[in-house]
Amino acid sequence: MVSKSIETTRFERVRAGRIWWVGLLAVLAVTAVNSGLDLATVALFAVPTEFEPLQLWAVIFTSVMVVAGATGVYAIVSRFANRPVILFRRIAWTVLVISLLPLIPLYLIEPAYYPGTNLLTMGTLVVMHGLTAVISIGLLTKLAGES
Repeated sequence: MVSKSIETTRFERVRAGRIWWVGLLAVLAVTAVNSGLDLATVALFAVPTEFEPLQLWAVIFTSVMVVAGATGVYAIVSRFANRPVILFRRIAWTVLVISLLPLIPLYLIEPAYYPGTNLLTMGTLVVMHGLTAVISIGLLTKLAGES
């Protein structure tokens, strides 16, 4: 007896009207978490003011721009993909890994250009990258997504 399997494609739906509200929530959450981590790191470990990546204005600006970009990508992916949640997660995690690559030469090659570059400041930046990804991916796919 021969059995045939039928492959079905499950379509995911995303509530398009909610993406932008959830994106705004994600911007606020990521900005608050990263700003708090930045303020704590600077206060506890005396990070030099010359180390621009951990200046509060840079953390806020970068947090807003990155999450706004992720929200835009999710909106586009949800419009055209059959499985937008899975595709967006793949894109976002890939972008996270790529975004960490510039930190390697910053630490290894350019410490003289950025006073205060050390394992603590680099570790803080890596944690901020990770928190940004986890919060924004989680909020966007859970609150705006509908399986």
